[in-house]
Amino acid sequence: MDESIKFVNSVLQDKSIHATDRRSAEEVRFDTACSRLANTAVLRLSGDNVTVLIISIKPGK
Repeated sequence: MDESIKFVNSVLQDKSIHATDRRSAEEVRFDTACSRLANTAVLRLSGDNVTVLIISIKPGK
């Protein structure tokens, strides 16, 4: 598995990230994964324009 996929999966499976009054735990986890991935990219000097998009594909929906 690619390093970025492992990184994102570790955040998405982190049960310590909880829902808020307005967002489900899944939404919070996806937002957290995007933020952490973008921050890591910037810290690794990948440039100042970093965009992260994570797509969840669920069967039957």
